[in-house]
Amino acid sequence: MKDASSEGGSHFNSRHESPAESDSEPLNPKERQLNPKHMKCLTKNQIEFDLELCQNIDKPTLQLLYQRYCAVNNIHRQVDQMTKDRTWKGVSITKTEIIGLFVAKTTWHKSYRTQMPAAETHNNMRAWLTEAEDAPSDADLWGDAKDHYTLKDLDDWLKKKAGKKAKVVKKVGVRAIAAGKAKANVAQSSGKGKEKEQEPKAKKSHKKKSTTG
Repeated sequence: MKDASSEGGSHFNSRHESPAESDSEPLNPKERQLNPKHMKCLTKNQIEFDLELCQNIDKPTLQLLYQRYCAVNNIHRQVDQMTKDRTWKGVSITKTEIIGLFVAKTTWHKSYRTQMPAAETHNNMRAWLTEAEDAPSDADLWGDAKDHYTLKDLDDWLKKKAGKKAKVVKKVGVRAIAAGKAKANVAQSSGKGKEKEQEPKAKKSHKKKSTTG
């Protein structure tokens, strides 16, 4: 099956396979233990995707992992739409069952579900993951060129990006607090001045009363 419209429009490119992955991968990579019932559901409803994405690979690249993420979302979107249109044939298939065709459920919920959507919000990272023509080089994007990048590398990259934004917000907060304190000090000092001005007036009125008596 070939994926006709994977979300993100990415296509796996062998140039991003690490040497370690190519050396350790057998000539005929073993496919994941695909549930035949789930496969039959998709085939019966003519939902196509790239079966190579289901293969067990020792060290898959981030680009390949992103393609799996896109394939899951693409298939689920089609299933959901066909269910709403009442054009779905036979027993339905859940998103969890779709995920199981491509990746371990624990890995999906621990990494894919949070990291991939966050990565997509950065245009340069999205271009790199989809291997777009205007994608930045490894060195420009990551700061250093490596043979292989992992989900851990992506997590660290996202944390650094989030950290920079947090620092900017923190600085603004400190300035606002400082400005607030300055206003409070001005108001307090002006209040004391008014009290001092009122004190002499009170003394004068007291003297007048004593002299008239």
